[in-house]
Amino acid sequence: MATGDWIVVGISGVTCGGKTMLSKALHDKYAGLSRIVMQDNYFLPESSDRHVRVEGMQHFNWDCMGALDMERMRCDVADLIYEATNK
Repeated sequence: MATGDWIVVGISGVTCGGKTMLSKALHDKYAGLSRIVMQDNYFLPESSDRHVRVEGMQHFNWDCMGALDMERMRCDVADLIYEATNK
């Protein structure tokens, strides 16, 4: 692979399905060449007024995209790309 080429690997799956284990194994295999961005790190705090309540229940819908700060995630990914391409 030529310098500057990128491969983006998206890993999805059920809770406790091994996503983190697989991500860490790939990261270890490509140490120094890979980065992990975990969407779990972008959930909004419980105090956020952007959460959607589940009707008839006393909790938020953590399974909708609105429960995540995707703009912050996008910015973090853009920063990683910028840093890697401007060394």
